[in-house]
Amino acid sequence: MQTDSNNKRQLNKLVVGGVVLALTILTVLAYWYHRRSAEVEWLGLNPDPDAQTLVSPSQPQGLPPEIFTAEPQHRALDGDVVYVTPLPGGQLWLVRRNPSSTFMFTAILRTIPVLLLLMSLVVLGYYIWKTRIFAERVKELIMYDPVTKVLNWRFAEERCTQMVKHCRRYKEEFSFLVLDGDHFIWINDNFGPEAGDEALIFLAETIKNVIREVDILGRYGGEKFVIGLPATDLNGAVVVAERIRQLFEQCKPTSYDVRYSVSIGCAQLIRNEDLHDTIKRATHALYRAIKGGRNRVAASKNHEAVA
Repeated sequence: MQTDSNNKRQLNKLVVGGVVLALTILTVLAYWYHRRSAEVEWLGLNPDPDAQTLVSPSQPQGLPPEIFTAEPQHRALDGDVVYVTPLPGGQLWLVRRNPSSTFMFTAILRTIPVLLLLMSLVVLGYYIWKTRIFAERVKELIMYDPVTKVLNWRFAEERCTQMVKHCRRYKEEFSFLVLDGDHFIWINDNFGPEAGDEALIFLAETIKNVIREVDILGRYGGEKFVIGLPATDLNGAVVVAERIRQLFEQCKPTSYDVRYSVSIGCAQLIRNEDLHDTIKRATHALYRAIKGGRNRVAASKNHEAVA
């Protein structure tokens, strides 16, 4: 939790620093652009620089005649500086530079809307980012069991259904394991809920260390887990179940003295069978393992594994 808080603070600092830097760069660029665009204004009927308005000395367009000379120079006119450049044919090219104070004031006025727009985009982006993080957390809370961090059965069932369709299309086997921790309820009642959660976490971690990435693990409710094993026949499922059973038996609690064990039932999906029926057969095999003394693996009677 402390690490997450530090990461959030660092991220907030980076965001604020980035916003300040972006606003500073934007302000400088906006002022520079305004300076370049407003520095030179063409006099005449059309102030567009691309028009390059030419003013004839005989038609000064309201300007005092004394500003026109034979050599390029500048004259003051109503507080502005006017540059006069003679052109071929006796015409003149006039440009005007506004005072710096006017530039600064106009640049600020032009920059404010841009800054407001940028700040709005930054705030909008921040809230979109926060919304996505919140949505991901909500999805994680819905999809995953909060104790063991494995899929809840609803989502595991959806993935198993898709994988079963894939395996049937390519004529591959598919098997299920149903696991139940031995005496987990007794552990919970005698050593507390924390001890019961610890046993569930140990079992979930043990399963993850054995199964493949393509395999599907979900919490079936209570102390039960279901594992979907694509491209695995019943004999292969029994091998996987036995590895889980042996590895979990070696786990040792950290706060109390008890030995862990798990009972597992196995079943292979047969032709035209619904996956729920296969899970039921694996569950019946699990009950046989429990009745047989626990801490053992049992296979469905419909597809008995070779010893």
